[in-house]
Amino acid sequence: MEDIDLEGEGLFDVLRNIKDRFTGFITGKRDDYPPKVRDLLARYGSNQVTNITIYRDPLQTAVDLAVNALSLGKFNQAKQKGGYDTFFHLYMIVKLDNGVNLRIEKNEVINIEVFNETPKGQQFNVVSQPIVLNDMLNKTKEGMGEQLFYYYDPITNNCQVFILSIMKFNNLLNSNKGLQEFILQDTKILQDTLNKSTQKGMKLTTDLARRFNILIHGKGFEFNDDLDTTENII
Repeated sequence: MEDIDLEGEGLFDVLRNIKDRFTGFITGKRDDYPPKVRDLLARYGSNQVTNITIYRDPLQTAVDLAVNALSLGKFNQAKQKGGYDTFFHLYMIVKLDNGVNLRIEKNEVINIEVFNETPKGQQFNVVSQPIVLNDMLNKTKEGMGEQLFYYYDPITNNCQVFILSIMKFNNLLNSNKGLQEFILQDTKILQDTLNKSTQKGMKLTTDLARRFNILIHGKGFEFNDDLDTTENII
């Protein structure tokens, strides 16, 4: 669990922080970005996005094997039915007008972080006009609705749905031929192939990861820590 600053805050604030973390873990409810992402958007949200590149990276071997084992081999069957060698994780790298690169993605929660590494995976360079980072995200949230925007489902509301929605609600699909096909894999195959218990197991796993994220990083009340803009913290 992240350290809590006892020197700069009163006892009431410390107790409130702890209470919020454990309440969030029990309920799984946080209708907002994680605190670290909120801090980052407070710093960079008013900057313009000048470049967008979408990446799709094959699922890590360990994840692939675990899901296939959980599904008793049905996961690999779904890939074969769809004609896929693998399923991909989607994320985007945006460059801001101050030169900072951010990685934006959706795992069990929305993650946005300063990114200084060389991205991996197949890429699609999106043709776009400069747009303010907060505006881009707020348009997406308004278009999706808060529930779908903030919450995750590994089959029906996953990383590719999130990235596609950013493109859709910022009017970037029509101006980028082939972009939708690059983003989307037919996850309906998973719904049709995986049994209900396996789908529930996958959802339970990501829900639990979300609850631990709230417990470790905070729910809605967080002390401000200095952002480290020199390291990638994937």
